[in-house]
Amino acid sequence: MDDGESPEFGALRELWEETGVTVANLTPLGHIEDWLYYDYPPGMAKKKGKTFKGQRQLWFAYRFNGSERDVDLTSHGTQEFSEWKWAKFAKTPNSVVPFKRDVYERLVTAFARYADPSA
Repeated sequence: MDDGESPEFGALRELWEETGVTVANLTPLGHIEDWLYYDYPPGMAKKKGKTFKGQRQLWFAYRFNGSERDVDLTSHGTQEFSEWKWAKFAKTPNSVVPFKRDVYERLVTAFARYADPSA
């Protein structure tokens, strides 16, 4: 989150910065109460001349109300992701780098009830 930013606004800003998506339901379906953490493995913690240990994150679940045309990974500054795809939510932890898997396993458990669009 940026200074003075609410967690909800920061989540939507990050969604836009990383995916170009602006067509999410603006009311969160839910969120993780606790901060989730992961550490970077040695050698990955440098960016722009700074050294970072890891990340601390709050996560929110939103409903996507758009189409594939609404996803644009190049919409904001430096592109963070090279590609995206639709996937089963429960399979997400297997798709991320190993040092982030514990966080994604927590998300799958916490947000499972939102994974069905008809819910």
